Amino acid sequence: MGRLATPARSEKSANFFPVLNASNMRFLGSPLDRLNSRCNRSALQNQRARNHVPQHLQDKLFQDISCWMDSARGASSSMMWIRGSEATDGLQSAVCDRIVNSYAGNQTKKSSKGNDSNNPDAFIARFFVPEPPNSAERDLVPTLTSQLIGTLPEIKKLVERQITLHPHIFYESQTAQMDALFMQPLRRLSHSGRPLTRLFTRKGKQSHLILVEGLHRLGDGDSEVQIEVLQMFSRAVAASKKQTIDLRVLVTSRAEPHLLSAMNGVRDSQVEMIDLDS
Repeated sequence: MGRLATPARSEKSANFFPVLNASNMRFLGSPLDRLNSRCNRSALQNQRARNHVPQHLQDKLFQDISCWMDSARGASSSMMWIRGSEATDGLQSAVCDRIVNSYAGNQTKKSSKGNDSNNPDAFIARFFVPEPPNSAERDLVPTLTSQLIGTLPEIKKLVERQITLHPHIFYESQTAQMDALFMQPLRRLSHSGRPLTRLFTRKGKQSHLILVEGLHRLGDGDSEVQIEVLQMFSRAVAASKKQTIDLRVLVTSRAEPHLLSAMNGVRDSQVEMIDLDS
């Protein structure tokens, strides 16, 4: 059997389907629908199996992180990097879970078992980077912003306004997304003078924590993507210091050389570093 001939495409048929780009796209759905469609729901919690981790190791790391979280604004660095080999994954995961449970407001009093849930109102946005292959870097800022809205309903309209004013924001850089979707609405809400729900620690200060687990996996291990994200957080932290916002960023990862170099180069503040292998 001979090969079927392919009809020649006329100039008209060749141009029948327009090329879509950021300038001629028509966006369907509400701004919030567009944001939610870009959220990675599986990144909201670490689904990895937990190996047994000695309690005293968990307690020590949890105490170090809690002291950093509760320190006065400006008294310590605003970024913390917990690094360790694969053997420390269980410890990192267990303590990250404990931090979220303690600070995210699931309980307001210590249980009879002595859990740490005594800080009900700190805001935490969590992002767990899955194993490669992944394209999690595209979901990072929308997922963090969605959690911000869930904790602070007052900020919803401000985020929607930003997406309406910048309809192509999801096609821009991580830094541009972080500024437009996260920092600007948070800054405007902070300056509005309105009472904010669920945004005060037990010491009475506004506290916001971004927790990114497994940074070394982001971008399928692409060092440039990971460094861009660190620079994005560095700029956000620097901007928050000029405002009334106490923004903290906690990152866990392997002790990759490019991450060590990037952390050492974080501007405007040193990074608190904890090496679990030392």
